[in-house]
Amino acid sequence: MKLYLIGHDYKYAAEQMMLSLYPAERPEYPEGKPEGDRVELSLRKGKKFITCVCRIAKDGKMFVGRSAFNAELAADDLSRDRLCSRIIKNAFYRAALRSGHSRPAWGSLTGVRPGKLFCAMLDETGEPDTATRRFITEYDVSPERAKLCRDTSLVTRSVAGSLGDKDICLYVGIPFCPTRCSYCSFVSQSVQKSMKLIPPFLDALMLEIDAAAKAVNELGLHIISIYMGGGTPTTISAEQLDSHDALGRAARQALLEDIRQL
Repeated sequence: MKLYLIGHDYKYAAEQMMLSLYPAERPEYPEGKPEGDRVELSLRKGKKFITCVCRIAKDGKMFVGRSAFNAELAADDLSRDRLCSRIIKNAFYRAALRSGHSRPAWGSLTGVRPGKLFCAMLDETGEPDTATRRFITEYDVSPERAKLCRDTSLVTRSVAGSLGDKDICLYVGIPFCPTRCSYCSFVSQSVQKSMKLIPPFLDALMLEIDAAAKAVNELGLHIISIYMGGGTPTTISAEQLDSHDALGRAARQALLEDIRQL
């Protein structure tokens, strides 16, 4: 799919929405005047609003989607980037629906952690039903998916509230995958292209375990949960993990004494 970014360089946001809506497509960034079937994403800053306009040219027809936010909300570079990424995705999504694309159950959401967004809305509103309505309105999520997200978010908050002051959860990221899922926003590498990186990655992981053990023991922290994600953890074979004795290394440094979940 030919993507033309006008007035910005938010490639990641554009590609996330493209992969979510058109998983079989791959991004292309042609030079020169836009032509043929394509997606144009223009970002413009006005006095009061920052606006993104998406134009999808398809089979000789043009489909337009828009999204904007109040420029005063961009208090710093981080918030500006987050808001710009959001309106780029929204504009792309709206243009795609106008072009005849079916409405996804998760609406305009991309990535793999919708609960994080819902929890933020829950913190702002303080009311699950209000947060659910806002979630549906802002992201065009189906009521069934919004309810699922609300239920899991409430459980998440309950579990988080059970943690003690010194309790922590440890995440181990394995950045390799057999294939790239269309919805994924995590940094990962194809195993076929990056097999040679796995041995040095495991060596570095052992150093990370040592560093984590030192920090945990010095601060008197308790690891109650270890989660392995990625990526796809099973791209690392049992033999490879055994050769480095990762769990044994962690156990010898008292990292597993308080584990409730692995």
